[in-house]
Amino acid sequence: MVNRIELSDAPHNAFVKCFASKLRAKRQAFEVLWNLSSQGEWSKQLTWLLNLLWRDWFPSPEGGNMKDEVLEPINFAELHPDWKRLYLSSLPKLPLADVLAQFQPADVLAQFQPKDLLAHVKPKDIENYLTQLKQSSRAKTATAKTKTKKKG
Repeated sequence: MVNRIELSDAPHNAFVKCFASKLRAKRQAFEVLWNLSSQGEWSKQLTWLLNLLWRDWFPSPEGGNMKDEVLEPINFAELHPDWKRLYLSSLPKLPLADVLAQFQPADVLAQFQPKDLLAHVKPKDIENYLTQLKQSSRAKTATAKTKTKKKG
């Protein structure tokens, strides 16, 4: 039998220390694991398991640990930021067009600030687009006025 207290602070002992009886020791062990995660690839299953342990032992203030839930898909919103990065890095790389096709353009664009969106557009292209919008708006207004005059 291994006595956790006798284990050194070597990184390879962090997995065992995750099961410490004191929360402080558990947190320290998870910090070591997060640091280790940036040095190599872990399987999706190990990431999932460690995330479940984290959520069970350190429930969020919004409530809910995993004891009453079915342990199926990962609730991405509840993942620790380091686990999110690790989990995403374990997924197969898909072409960006395939990923973006799942969303409406307005939803994707809403994730960015206007200055970031326009930083890649030439000022002349912006001016041309604004001119087209004004012309389109004028044409619609003129059409609406014509229809109103015909009715009256």
